[in-house]
Parts: sequence; C-alpha cells; structure tokens
Amino acid sequence: MTKAPRPSTIVAQATAVGAAGVGIVRLSGSDALVIATQMLNRQQVKQLLPRTVHFADFFDQHGCLLDQGLVLYFPAPHSFTGETVVEFQCHGAQVVLQQLMNTAVFLGAQLAKPGEFSERAFLNGKLDLLQAEAIADLIAASSARAARAALQSLTGVFSDQVNEVASRIKAVRVQIEASIDFSDEAIEPASIHSLSHQLKNLHQQINHLLLSAQTGLKLNSGIRVGLVGQPNVGKSRLLNALLGYDRAMVTSIAGTTRDTLQESFHIDGVRFEIVDTAGLHHSDDLLEQEGMRRTRQAIASCDLVLVVQDITQPMALADYIQQLQIDTDQQNLLIRSVGVRNKVDLMQDVLVTDADGAWISISAELGTGLDELRQQLLQRAQLQQGEETQFLARRRHLVALQKTADCLLKSQSLLDEQVLDLLAEELRLAQQYLGEMVGTVSSDQLLGEIFSTFCIGK
Repeated sequence: MTKAPRPSTIVAQATAVGAAGVGIVRLSGSDALVIATQMLNRQQVKQLLPRTVHFADFFDQHGCLLDQGLVLYFPAPHSFTGETVVEFQCHGAQVVLQQLMNTAVFLGAQLAKPGEFSERAFLNGKLDLLQAEAIADLIAASSARAARAALQSLTGVFSDQVNEVASRIKAVRVQIEASIDFSDEAIEPASIHSLSHQLKNLHQQINHLLLSAQTGLKLNSGIRVGLVGQPNVGKSRLLNALLGYDRAMVTSIAGTTRDTLQESFHIDGVRFEIVDTAGLHHSDDLLEQEGMRRTRQAIASCDLVLVVQDITQPMALADYIQQLQIDTDQQNLLIRSVGVRNKVDLMQDVLVTDADGAWISISAELGTGLDELRQQLLQRAQLQQGEETQFLARRRHLVALQKTADCLLKSQSLLDEQVLDLLAEELRLAQQYLGEMVGTVSSDQLLGEIFSTFCIGK
C-alpha cells in the first residue's frame, strides 16, 4: 500500500479553544502565502514582508469582512516548520477563528492533524524528536519546575547528551569493525585494554544519563502516592490536609471510604498524584471487600505509599504492613513505604519524627508534622528543593537508555572473549536505540504515536 501524499499546506488554530482576547490561526506549506494573500485587503497589504507585522482586514472567500488584526509571514526555511508559514492574529472569538480556517480550507489548505506542525518541523530538520516531544511537555507542564526542565529539553540539553554517547559508541564500533576486517591479525593487548576502558566509561555515562532521565520522568509524570491503613486512622483527613481543601468525606464512622479517590498537589514545584483508598480489615460486606480489592490494586502501581497508623495503637512498620495483608511483595512495599502515625494531637510529649526514623508523627486535623512529611516525600522521590532537573523524560526514553546500557554491558564481556562480530552487533544496537530517541532512526508508527498526543495547531 502506498503512503498517501502529504497535503501541501495545512491550517489550524494555534491558540487554545475558547473565547480570548487574541486568537491565532497558522498556515504552513508551499501555498501558505498564496492562500493568505487572498484573505487580505490588497490595498492595505500589497506585499507581505518577511518577519514584519502587518495590520489588515481579513476576508472570507466571498469578500465578507471577518475581522481585523495582525498578519506575519515567515518564508521557508526560516520558520518553525521549515516551510512557508503565515499567522493571522485576530480577536479570540471562536466563531471568527473557525471562519478563518474554513476560508483557508476553501482556498486549498487542509486541516492539520494533532502535532502536524511539530512533525513537519522534525521532518524538515528544525527539531530532533526529543525536542519535539519537549514542546508537548512544556505545554502540559503543571509546575514552574517542570516547565524549566521541559525548556531545557527543548533547547537541546537532553539531545546533546544522547548524541555525545552515540558518537562515542560509533567511534568504538569503527575500531571493532576495522579489527574484523583484519581478523587474521590478533588484537594487541594495549588495544583491548583501551577498548575495555572506553566501554566501561560509556556504560558509566549511560547509567548516569539513565538516572537523570528517571528523575526527569518523575518530574514529567508526577509521583504516584498511595494512602493505606486500617479504617478510621485518618487517611481521608490526611488527603484533605495535603490538598489544602476538603476533597474526601470525613466522618467518625469507620469505612467511610469505599473506593479509590485520586487528586494531585504540588510540593516545591513537584507534582504528586495521591490516591486515598478504602481501609484494610476483615469484612464480610461485599462492598467493603470490593473497595479493599481496589485498594490493593492501586497500591501496587504507586511509587510511594503512606502507611497511616493511629498513634494511639502503635505497631512496628513491618508488622503493621503484614497485618494489612496487602497482596504484593512485602519487602518491596516496605522499601516504598513512609510510615505515618496520625492523631498526635491525642497524645502528649510525642516527637514529630521517631528516633529510629521509621515513622513521622502528625496530626492531620491540626497540621502538625505535615511540613516534615512533605519534605520526606520530596526526599524519597529524590526531588529535593534546589536540585534542578536537567531535562524532562518519557517512559520510552528510559526503555531506550536501559536497552543501550544492557548492550554496553554485554559488549564488555564479548570484548573479553574477543567475539568481535557479536560485539560489533551489540554496539550497532546500542547506537540504534539512541538514534530512536532523537529520531535519526524512526518509524512511521513511532512518529504517529508520538505526534498524535500533541495539540492541534502545534
């Protein structure tokens, strides 16, 4: 099956849908200037000058006045997409913007697909794939910290580091393949030592990049935190205290929460997705049993778990987790857990943090100890205040980096055994995985998956 030809010119609304003071309609493609010129008052604008703001009347195909505003022309290749681009800036009434787009379509443009402007910028070499994804991440950023990290990715910080590793892998690969060409000659011990040193350095470098990407992923997607504990220990009240408003219903009756409830909040610019769950205990009630099943299911997907206990009924953290009978790896859950003893207001002379550090004692009702709990969440998420993330990352980036690290690890053992053909193949794969990240190696399916998540008009 032949691939359908790409439309020569696309049009879309570049600003958010809804009434606003200003709205933008963007054209991109070989006919953008021709179409735009037909929509303007020829007496006002005899010729659109590149990168110059023109004030003009905007008309439809019948010569009816639609609006007045500004028009800008960016000739190829000096535009965002690398194609000829024309932007109409007008009043932000949705009906006006729609009429402008309808007129452009009548004159030969086609409505853009989600992310098609950014996709064309990538295909025309204006952006690599990491930078293109950073555009969507910057638009979706939910905090100033995430926005700064997305901007770092957009300016090429992430790409530069990936390309540097890929270039070094290529250099080692060239040496290996040159040795294969002269396979009748043994590799000098000094050469083996040099190659081994390079591979170890590359493995360390990729692992460091992987750690940075893991941090970038947390900042991009948020940290998922579960609230778990017995009924009536104050999980819902703690949720409300962290959110700063009453989201969950709180009563003195045990078992008020019977389903999971998810909301988000920020600590020092880091987004946390917190999940309130039904209390875990023995019950013959079918509704409570279903609620507890959903609790166990939600906890399995959480990055961190706040294990909430009533401070008037203290128990060791490991024993308490075992008593809750959460159907997951107990040791793994213990690693992910932060022990929270609630209702400190009912006690006297209790330290905010226990001496062994296993528990943080709080009062969800009075707010006591919540600042310490917030700092503990940041610390456990490895996103402490003042530590700026170099770039944002996505799950596919981590997968590619991990595959690259695995290839480099295999390469070291293959070098020791001097199996050069397999070694060269592992290095080729490592280079390919990094190429998939930045887009030097890509498939139509991958591009479709990535750009389909973008806004229309970007």
